[in-house]
Amino acid sequence: MMLLTSGVVHAAVIDFNTLPGSNFDRFTIYTENNFTVVATGGGWFKDFFRGNPAPAIEGSSPLVNTIAITDTGNFSFSSVDFLSIGTDSTYSIQGLLGGAVQFTQAGTQAQGNSAFTTLESTSPAIIDTLTIETTPGRPAVFEVDNIALNSPIPEPNTFALFAVAGAVGFQLLRKRRHARQVPIATFATTWRDCREG
Repeated sequence: MMLLTSGVVHAAVIDFNTLPGSNFDRFTIYTENNFTVVATGGGWFKDFFRGNPAPAIEGSSPLVNTIAITDTGNFSFSSVDFLSIGTDSTYSIQGLLGGAVQFTQAGTQAQGNSAFTTLESTSPAIIDTLTIETTPGRPAVFEVDNIALNSPIPEPNTFALFAVAGAVGFQLLRKRRHARQVPIATFATTWRDCREG
């Protein structure tokens, strides 16, 4: 059995810089760097005036606003930029793998008026879905920007293990084919010797 290792080689930031549409259009779905962000609850809107830098997405009060971030493979959460405007707001971030919760990170984002705060992840867990739930105070909006994620990619030593395994398999296949050919050649030589002798 081979032990496979992986290292973080691919880091991606969802910064919404190619977000289409106009200011305050409803936000529903967005794909960037092979990650897809989907509004799964509440009232999310596009904000082309604010961001770190602009644009960003915002959830408005009094709704609980939730987004889910997915990729075609597994990844880990690194950080996100938050801004609460008007009053303090709460957030809850969950990382899931196969539907099972791997970590939860929750807290209160103090009112910032214009300054975004970067919230660093407290978990290195490998996940396949990240959810961010925000509950803006009243009246308030909660801005989200720069969702930083890491995709684990096999390290070079893992590729070397695959190459060695492939070479061994190729040699075994060659020996097996050669072994099948030897009895036929031996039989033909033995039969010819019998006829001549």
